[in-house]
Amino acid sequence: MKQQMRKNCTSVAFGKNATADGSVLMAHNEDGEDEEHPCRHLTYHPGATYPPGTELKLKSETMSQVSATYAYYSNDGYDFGQRHPVDGINEYGVAICGNTIYTREQGLQKGGITVEEYMQLVLERCKTAREGVNLIAQLQDNYGQIFGYPDWTGMTYLIADPNEVWAIECASRHWAAKKCPDDGAFFYANEMLLESDYDMASVDLIDYAVEKGWHDRSGGPFSFKDAYGERLGQEWNVDRMKQMDILLSPKIGTATVRDLMALLRDHGYENAPPHAFNPGGYRGDAGHYLICNSYTRDSEVWHLRSYPPVDIGCVMWCCMSSPCENVFQPIWAGAKGNTPLEYNVGVDEPDLHSAWWATKSVTRMVDRDYENRIKLVRDTWQQREAAEFELAAEREMLAMILWQNGQKDEAVKLLTDLQNICLHGNYLMALNLLGRRI
Repeated sequence: MKQQMRKNCTSVAFGKNATADGSVLMAHNEDGEDEEHPCRHLTYHPGATYPPGTELKLKSETMSQVSATYAYYSNDGYDFGQRHPVDGINEYGVAICGNTIYTREQGLQKGGITVEEYMQLVLERCKTAREGVNLIAQLQDNYGQIFGYPDWTGMTYLIADPNEVWAIECASRHWAAKKCPDDGAFFYANEMLLESDYDMASVDLIDYAVEKGWHDRSGGPFSFKDAYGERLGQEWNVDRMKQMDILLSPKIGTATVRDLMALLRDHGYENAPPHAFNPGGYRGDAGHYLICNSYTRDSEVWHLRSYPPVDIGCVMWCCMSSPCENVFQPIWAGAKGNTPLEYNVGVDEPDLHSAWWATKSVTRMVDRDYENRIKLVRDTWQQREAAEFELAAEREMLAMILWQNGQKDEAVKLLTDLQNICLHGNYLMALNLLGRRI
C-alpha cells in the first residue's frame, strides 16, 4: 500500500519594520516525503489577454477568465496530471507559498479548486497581497478547496508584497486571515496558528463550529485553531516552531535575506549528521526534527522592497533541492524571459539534463559520504552565492540608472540576463561537482 506523503514544509515572514532594510521578507522550504512526481521546473509564465466570455477550465471547476493575467515566475510541481505553481512571484511583486495543515472539516465530496490552482490564480490575478487574500477567501466561499492527499484537509497560505504580508488558513470551506504586524513575524510549520486574533474570516465561521460541536459559546472566546484544528501540538511541528523562534525571534527588527537562508539550511542543532541518514528522514540523532532535510524539494527567500521599482526591488532567491547542499539564485519580479532549458525539463526519474535532478543528485552524492564531501560542496556554493549577491547589487544599481533615464526595457534586460547566467552557471557547477558532462 502506498505510504501517504507528509509535507513537512516550513515558512516564515517578516513585516517591513521587522527587517534590516525596511523590506518585507518571506521564506519557504517545500518538502515532500513520498511524492510520485518530485521534479521541479523553475518556469516563467508570461501574461496574456483574453476576449470577453473566455472560460478558465480547472481540474474540477470552470470559471470566467479575467481579461488579462499577469506574468510570474514559479517553482512548478506536477499534480493532478498538470504542472502547477508550488510557490512564486509575479510582476507586481506578489509572492505566495503554502504549508499543509490538519483540520476537522471534512474534505469536499465533489468540485472545488486545488491548492496549486489557488496559487496560480493569485499569481495571475493579484497586484497586492491583500488582493490575494480576498481572492482566496472568495474562492473558499464559492468553490472550496480540494487536496491531492486525503490526510490533509487544510492549507496555510502566506502572501506577501513589498508593503505587507498576510496568512490565510483554509479548511475545505472555512477560513481565517491575519495581517502580519509590520514590526512582527509569522513562523509556520504544519499546524494552524490563528486563534481569536484574526482580521478576516468566513461569515459563518463561529456558527458552523457551534453546529458541529467544535465550539461552546458559553465556554469562552472562540479560537479558530482550537475549533477547526486537528492533530495540534505534534512533536515534528513543535520542534521546528521552537527552532524558528530560537533562531529568528532575536532577529526581529534586523532580519536579512541571509538570516532566512540560514534558517532554511538549519539542521536543528550543532554538528548535525547528514540529514539523509536521520531516522525517518526528519529526525536527527539528538531527537530533533529538521527544517532542512532530505525531503526538501526546493527553497525560496523573497526580498520585497518598496523603494526601488517593483521590477528591480522584488527578488525571489530560489534554491533547487535541499538548500544546505545547494545554492540560492536570484529571480527578479520584472525579469521577462524564459529560464534556461535545463530548468524546464525533467520528470519522475533522475535525468541530468534537468537542473533540479542535477542539484538533487549533488544532495544524494554528499549524503552518501557527508563527512568527506560536504566541505567542498558547501564552500563551492558559498563562493558562488557570495558572488551572486555582489553582482545582484551592482546590476540593480545599473538598472536603476537606466530606469531613471527612461530606459526601462534595458534595465529589465540587464537583470534578466544576469539571472539566466546565474541559473545556467549553477547548473554547470552542479554537473562539475558530480564529475559529469552533458
